[in-house]
Amino acid sequence: MNRVLKYSIVGLGLCLVFYLDFVRDYIFKNIGFQIYYLQHLSTDGVSSIENYTDSLMETYIADLSIKELNNLKWFFTAAFSLTFGIVGAAINGFFYQTRTVAYYFFILYILLFFGAFLIYMSSYLSSSYSFQNKAYLIAMEISHFLQSSLPSLFFLVSFKLFNMNKK
Repeated sequence: MNRVLKYSIVGLGLCLVFYLDFVRDYIFKNIGFQIYYLQHLSTDGVSSIENYTDSLMETYIADLSIKELNNLKWFFTAAFSLTFGIVGAAINGFFYQTRTVAYYFFILYILLFFGAFLIYMSSYLSSSYSFQNKAYLIAMEISHFLQSSLPSLFFLVSFKLFNMNKK
């Protein structure tokens, strides 16, 4: 394959995951704003704060409860993790012209995802609020890493360095 075409396609893939970072951030921040707004509603429906949820997002989530919004966040966590994993594996597989690299990427990605899940679930094993909070924050940071362009970039660079050192 032509080197210019190869780098152009990989560049477009990286742009896709880069801009998906912003889409993900937009969605999660606005769901968080809506949850925060709903937490400050009085029993008669009057809010003590202003709603900072973007009007576009608000049209889709205005009628949802806090529980439904939290469930929506879980859905988007899974959806974005899967999307970033598939796109990252595709970028790496395409760049290195082998499925093996894509498999390695996806295996590492899945291991990190389930590691974050296990850390999160371990918070239920302790009655200590401090431990629960720390486990949640660690799992959340791993999840944020997986829902970004960083794994794709990290794997591209590290595998390239590995191949350079092998020669």
